[in-house]
Amino acid sequence: MVQDFNFQPVNDRIPPQNLDAEEAILGGILLDPEAITRILDILRSEAFYSSAHQEIYKACVALHQQGSPTDLMSVSTWLNDRGLLDKLGGQSKLVQLVDRTVSAVNIDQYATLVVDKYLRRKLISTGHQISQLGHETAKELEKVLDEAEQKVFSITQVRPNQGLIATADILTKTFAEIEERSAGMALPGLASGFYDLDGKTQGFQRSDLIIVAGRPSMGKCLAHDAELVLADGSIATIEEIYQHRQAELLTLNDNWKFSVTEPSAFIDDGIKPVFRVTTRLGRTVETTLTHPYLTLDGWLPLSSLRVGDRIAVPRIIDIFGKVSVAPSEIDRLIELSTTEIPSIVFQLVRDQLATFLNRLLENGDVLHHEKLARQVQHLLLRFGVVSQLQFSSAAQPVWKLGLIDAKSIEIFGSATHEAQAGSVLCAQRSAVLQDLANSEVYWDEITAIEFVGEKQVYDLTIPKTHNFVANDICVHNTAFCLGLGRNIAAQYKLPVAVFSLEMSKEQIVQRLLASEARIESGRLRSGRIASQDWEPLSNAIGRLSELRIFIDDTPNISVVEMRSRARKLQAEQGGALGMILIDYLQLMEGSGSENRVQELARITRALKGLARELNVPVIALSQLSRSVESRADKRPMMSDLRESGCLTGDTLVTLADTGARVSIADLVGKSGFAVWALNEETLQLERAEVSHAFSTGTKPIFRLTTRSGRSIRATGNHKFLTINGWKRLDELSEKEHLALPRQISSSISQTISDEKLALLGHLIGDGCTLPRHAIQYTTRELDLAEAVSNLATQAFGEALNPRIVKERDWYQVYLSATENLSRNTRNPIAQWLDNLGVFGLRSHEKFIPALVFEQSKSAIALFLRHLWSTDGCIKLVQGQRPRPIAYYASSSKQLAQGVQSLLLRFEINARLKRLPQVGKGRDQYHVTITGKSDMERFISEIGAVGQYKQQCLSVIKEYLSVRVANTNRDVVPHAIWSLYALPAMQQVGLTHRQMQAGLGIEYCGTGLHRQNLSRERTARLAEVVKSDRLYQFAESHVYWDEIVSIVPDGVEEVFDLTVPGLHNFVADDIIVHNSIEQDADLVMMLYRDEYYNEDTPDRGIAEVLITKHRNGPTGTIKLLFEPQFTRFLNLASPNRFDS
Repeated sequence: MVQDFNFQPVNDRIPPQNLDAEEAILGGILLDPEAITRILDILRSEAFYSSAHQEIYKACVALHQQGSPTDLMSVSTWLNDRGLLDKLGGQSKLVQLVDRTVSAVNIDQYATLVVDKYLRRKLISTGHQISQLGHETAKELEKVLDEAEQKVFSITQVRPNQGLIATADILTKTFAEIEERSAGMALPGLASGFYDLDGKTQGFQRSDLIIVAGRPSMGKCLAHDAELVLADGSIATIEEIYQHRQAELLTLNDNWKFSVTEPSAFIDDGIKPVFRVTTRLGRTVETTLTHPYLTLDGWLPLSSLRVGDRIAVPRIIDIFGKVSVAPSEIDRLIELSTTEIPSIVFQLVRDQLATFLNRLLENGDVLHHEKLARQVQHLLLRFGVVSQLQFSSAAQPVWKLGLIDAKSIEIFGSATHEAQAGSVLCAQRSAVLQDLANSEVYWDEITAIEFVGEKQVYDLTIPKTHNFVANDICVHNTAFCLGLGRNIAAQYKLPVAVFSLEMSKEQIVQRLLASEARIESGRLRSGRIASQDWEPLSNAIGRLSELRIFIDDTPNISVVEMRSRARKLQAEQGGALGMILIDYLQLMEGSGSENRVQELARITRALKGLARELNVPVIALSQLSRSVESRADKRPMMSDLRESGCLTGDTLVTLADTGARVSIADLVGKSGFAVWALNEETLQLERAEVSHAFSTGTKPIFRLTTRSGRSIRATGNHKFLTINGWKRLDELSEKEHLALPRQISSSISQTISDEKLALLGHLIGDGCTLPRHAIQYTTRELDLAEAVSNLATQAFGEALNPRIVKERDWYQVYLSATENLSRNTRNPIAQWLDNLGVFGLRSHEKFIPALVFEQSKSAIALFLRHLWSTDGCIKLVQGQRPRPIAYYASSSKQLAQGVQSLLLRFEINARLKRLPQVGKGRDQYHVTITGKSDMERFISEIGAVGQYKQQCLSVIKEYLSVRVANTNRDVVPHAIWSLYALPAMQQVGLTHRQMQAGLGIEYCGTGLHRQNLSRERTARLAEVVKSDRLYQFAESHVYWDEIVSIVPDGVEEVFDLTVPGLHNFVADDIIVHNSIEQDADLVMMLYRDEYYNEDTPDRGIAEVLITKHRNGPTGTIKLLFEPQFTRFLNLASPNRFDS
């Protein structure tokens, strides 16, 4: 009997909706702006059936988030500003909503009705999608069912919202729990099985996010120059792969065959002791002692290997390129191969590579350069020819290649079409040739292990197989938490979910089995099981089979997928989960944001939400930064967990409310103060509050300097904003452009009088205020001398007796006190300058007092005007093309930097330059203002004091009035063409010729795209291609400055801030990224002292450092560690304190 399925369409039905309820909700919000707070957590804009209602609700939510009212006028204005009001029916639509609504009393009930209809529509849509899946017969049924199940479960992914609960109800439940624990001596959370740890944490609390952190790779690293063959045949060092963050390379599979894979993580592990391993075939590789090699007993660290042991090396590397060259080009490549083979040879197609080898070796097997010999040995391996490299130094150093077996000779002969291959190369037979007919592995003997010093090392994380080929040798890459999961599953009989993004489910089970049976994992892998091992192995399998541990090894899984699968597991198991374990955090897939720091912060926030939603402890493994390795004390701390970098303590942070510049070290422990931060959406500087300022330890630092002379000292992983987004300092290069603030707003208050500010400018510039010297001011201009004398009298009255004395061509203004000076009576100017922190300074020590930065814009202009009259210069430089310039000169770098920073208050981007004075004295620092726009701002807003400089200023002002501005300095980097301009042209259908005509320039093809844009041209381009984003760049608060140098600058204590929301701030007048606090409730870090110190008394001991505990104490507990089983044990029994 054929079953009769109904395939009739149901499209004639109207989807579930309730327009009356939607109108009542919107009308209620317009009537009562506070009503939106009652439904915001449960109602999203897409839940509305009407698209017009969706847009109106979005407007209300946006206004509410800004703190603005959601009344009729505000909503209509918001919609009209964005060109949406007319599309939605005009203001009459909004008036209609208000007229039809009596009140907002029942708005939450209406929201429930709208959400109900929305979920029904989603169910119908999902049904249609599942129906389509049923027709996709090419897909496996299992995949179809899984996708259908996920679609149904996704409908239930509604954010939990319990609302406000009365304290009395919470207290009742809390008291009951306390009573229960008191009677049964139970922990409030889930016991980990480690007694000391439970004593600190009181067990793992449900709904907590717990992070367990350790160093990546545990030191399993290769020297920076280790070479890897890539899928296209080319050769790259592991350092180059780390820098490019992308590669396709060889890995050994469980079937003993090689295949191509991609690393999932790239690890810089700093500078470490490195050892060179040499094999019988002459192959070498340099690694740390802890790096594992594949042996007949499984993967073993180098520290466990000895001369004579055998390790796996490829028997064949079946990789050829796709590059073809002319036959004559091969002869030229051979001519170039005197010391090493040109890189293009490695990418040749198979036939041409064989021809190249044939001609290269036709004159014999003797090579005079080691690099060339090793490259030939590698290329022979492409054809499956295993050769031995031998060194001879009889007459002169030579390298000789010999084939290992008859099979290699046969392959070489057929591959290179050389009949006499056996006579070309010295053929030998290996006495230990392994009989592995189908294997691509050759077991090579170690002949030497030598220490070669300390070198920069790197490692890669390879999913699934966890190994790769380097220098033609198989090497490995990078279980405390597994033990936690096992203990909870066993003690509470609760399901434990393990999401492994690095290891496969088989490898995890093998590690659990090795730990449970106490059999070394290498023996399990190789199948070398002794007769006495079978019983504990069977018992371990039986115990583990009873545990409800579930493993998902999907790579790059997202939090959304993880939540769906965890909820599915919870529903299937019919109760609470015991734990969710994630290995590891850095491999999780985020939203695709270019800023990985913010992305990881969102992931941890989402994991915290997952823990609360499912009421289960979530444990996430995390990698620590390599800054641990640079410290004398290798014990990790909280700062090592953050992915963002840090700044030196002398970095100056500009406070938004006062204008003060404060060193970041002085901000430690403070919060709630405001800084300037860039809104990346609008490209405007905004006030932003800091939630945390902290020290992150002592780390290696670098000094970055820009074309304008600004510099900052930061760690290599600190991020800076480029036109392509945030980039780490160690990923930046010279000539890249960084985002700097175009201007800094000043305070609106003035706390220093005009007279004292003006006098301060003169004394910092040309004043002598040294102890035991008369306080005096020196100038060549009489009018300036008289001005200083008058300012001193106005500022200090009768307490001073200024005198002007002419000495040769100079005027000295002596600012003597009226009273006789004694130990208790000081010159009032000396006391004043002392209070400002600038008394007793020599010229090269002078700086602008911090209080000056806190003054209003007009007050700062007054100070600069008088300061410029001392060592400042304003002139029109004559020549074929006269050039106006204003500069301030000083032997004090700190003073020059202060002047440059104060000029930012006027949107003047001056350039700071050091002028060496070889044989003449101290170096000079010039703060130079050029360009029409900056000079005009200087003239109009700062001006000059003294007849001479005022005359110079008038000449420049007249000159600029008839000149066109040079637009080559204040530019937007040319990358803006590909990022925004070209996509906008495609969207509006403009050709390059039309675009350039719109700009009013002659057609020049695509060469224009290699040019930086002035802000004026960027604005015109935005208008031509109709791009709002380009217009934002034209009107931004960003000045794009070019990097001129990045150099190491020692090791220092470093600091950082956390700026919620915008996640950046202005430091040393450069826009820098911030650190983001962890959302974890509990952070634990693992440390083994024996890894760093061979002579430690704590051999076999692992420390668990609790560095953050939201609801309890921090501290350190110790566990026994059995590395051969990857097993952690308690140091003593739980009743060790009982009598």
